[in-house]
Amino acid sequence: QIATTYQKTRDTLMSAAGSGLGLVTVFHEIERGVRGLHRAIEQKKSPEILEKQSKHLMETLQGAAFMVTKSQKETIEASRLVKYALISQASRFEYHNIHFRNGFDSLPEQDFKIKGIRRMYTATLVNLIDNAIHWIKMRRDDKKEVGHLWVGPSHDLDGPAIIVADSGTGFEDPPEDIVQPFFTRRMEGMGIGLYYADMVMKNHGGRLAFPEASDVEIPKNCDGAVVAMVFNTKEG
Repeated sequence: QIATTYQKTRDTLMSAAGSGLGLVTVFHEIERGVRGLHRAIEQKKSPEILEKQSKHLMETLQGAAFMVTKSQKETIEASRLVKYALISQASRFEYHNIHFRNGFDSLPEQDFKIKGIRRMYTATLVNLIDNAIHWIKMRRDDKKEVGHLWVGPSHDLDGPAIIVADSGTGFEDPPEDIVQPFFTRRMEGMGIGLYYADMVMKNHGGRLAFPEASDVEIPKNCDGAVVAMVFNTKEG
C-alpha cells in the first residue's frame, strides 16, 4: 500500500511539475504574441497580418492544453507526441530565425508507439526544444544567422528514441551533472528542465541520453547538443 500510494503521489507531482515548466515557456510566447498583436493593431497593419498573428496565439494556447489534460497512461505514436509539442513551439522558430526539420516527416517508417502519460512526455519535449532554442541563440553573433533544429526518430540506441539535435553551443558538462536539480548555465534558468525530463523518462522505464553526434543519424548542420528520449517499449 505504501509503494502504491508513493507511486500515485509521485506521478501526480511529476505531472503537475511538468505542466508548470512547460507553461512557463508557453505563457512567455503568449505574452510576446499579445504584445505583437497589440502593436500591429496600433500600427493599423493589414487584416492578413493580424490574422496570421492571432492564429499563432491560438496555436500556442492549443499547445498549452496538451500539458494540462490527459493524466492517465495511453498509447500514442512518437510522431504525434512531437506534433503536440510543436503546436506551442512552431511559431518560435520563425521568430528566432531557426530552420526546423521534423525527422518523422522524412522518416515515417521509423515511427514507433510509446505508452505513458502524454502531458509528461509533451512537457519533457517542450523543455528540450526550449533549451535548444536558447543555446542556438547563444551561439550566434548575428540574429540574421540561421539556426538549425532537428527532432526525429532513432533506432541506434538501446531503445527507440526521439532525438533533439541543434546547432547551439553544445554541453560543457558531463550528463550526470546536467540532470541534477538546480544545475544550469542559463542566466535566467532554474535548473529544473533536464532534471524533470530525466525523472519522467525513468518513471516510464526509459532514460534521457546524451549521445555523441556520431552515435545517431542527424543532420550535419546540427553540431551542437544532442539529447535523446529513449523509450522502453517492452515496459511501456
